Amino acid sequence: MQKYGKTRGVPPPVADPGGTNAQAGFLIEPVALCDLAQRAGLGFADVVALAEIPSTTLNRLWKDPGWAAKSTGATLQLLLDVVPTLAAYLEGRAFALRVEQYMHVFATSGITVRLPRGEGVQISAMSNALGVAAAIITCDTTQLKRRLALGWVRGHDPSIDAVFATGPDNLFGEDRSVLVSASKLRLGGRESASSADIVGIGVLAHKIAKYGELDNSSVERAPADRNDIRSAFIHRSLTIGGVLRDGDPDVVLRYRREVETNPIIARNEAWSLLTYGSGQRLPGDFSLPAATSKLYSGILRDAAVLNDAYLGYLAATALPILWMLQPPSPVFRVRLTEILDRRLSSGVEERQLRNAVSELYRRFKD
Repeated sequence: MQKYGKTRGVPPPVADPGGTNAQAGFLIEPVALCDLAQRAGLGFADVVALAEIPSTTLNRLWKDPGWAAKSTGATLQLLLDVVPTLAAYLEGRAFALRVEQYMHVFATSGITVRLPRGEGVQISAMSNALGVAAAIITCDTTQLKRRLALGWVRGHDPSIDAVFATGPDNLFGEDRSVLVSASKLRLGGRESASSADIVGIGVLAHKIAKYGELDNSSVERAPADRNDIRSAFIHRSLTIGGVLRDGDPDVVLRYRREVETNPIIARNEAWSLLTYGSGQRLPGDFSLPAATSKLYSGILRDAAVLNDAYLGYLAATALPILWMLQPPSPVFRVRLTEILDRRLSSGVEERQLRNAVSELYRRFKD
């Protein structure tokens, strides 16, 4: 990992001269237009002819690494139409510029950041996670809610986790200052907030519950109002965060009873699973989006590696609801039964959780 801190100042972009997709490297350095065109097999005369750009205009931009900022919108669109490498490059540069701004916030605050590099780094997810951290440090609650809501998708969640967790593989190592600062924030305004704002508030509550030392007395109780889906979302966020941190089976069983007896809790559980698992745009009115093929994405990994209490939550609550929303594929059923069999063989100690996992195992195997 790259390490940047107070003594290093604002870091330069990581060179990625050959990357042409958003996951090839973490940051993309400025590259001259001529080099990008050459990668697509195009020379100066080709671009002039295909894009119908005046040669004097193109000549001014051709060897300049800062060509994008000096291009008009019309010229940039013409170039994008004929040079296939430009779109991914411009996306990467946009992320790089935002990350440089975030790095300035960290450097001036004396906070050391460890940037991942190499294959497997999703630029958009990591850029968004760094934006979350910067918003916490600057107490920009509007930007924080927005970026946490953008992170409400399975593919982004590990990067958001890296902001709040500690350890050698996370963004801030053993430094807990970002988590401590986040714990002191009050995002408020739930009653009139949009669904995106509520998701932002809920994700922050979830991460603090998962990685912090949240006092149980502050955990929001299940809403009595059947129309209060906002409170239901935050209640779920705190509950699942606590389950992942403490592995308390009683919390899982209590939440199952709430889902079974409280329609708003049940509806929110379905809404949360649909929006998080599928990566769809958040419905502004908390309406249920359509189920997609991505709905079961990541469930196998969670069932295999997370604690017994979370496995019990999957077996008793999440997977039965997912089944009602969209039955799983035969391939998924086979793979999940194999995982459940291994988990049961290795031992699920709490009796009611074990019963729930066994029941789900039999249902998926039949």
